[in-house]
Amino acid sequence: MLRSWEERFGAVPVSIGYDSLMLQVARPPQAPDQLDGVLSEHYAVCPDNVDRGEGADAYREGLSEWTHWSFWWD
Repeated sequence: MLRSWEERFGAVPVSIGYDSLMLQVARPPQAPDQLDGVLSEHYAVCPDNVDRGEGADAYREGLSEWTHWSFWWD
């Protein structure tokens, strides 16, 4: 998944912890089909980002603006 995000969006790791990962994103997704796909990918990697946040619609909208993606696991 990381390699694919790097190729498509210029996403590279900037911080890695035992239960966390932060990526810097050079080219956030913009097209609706990209946003739907990346939302599904993020959910597969870390469902808590969506489930414990503002929900899928807000998360999808944020993906087009965020220059950093954070993931964490309990």
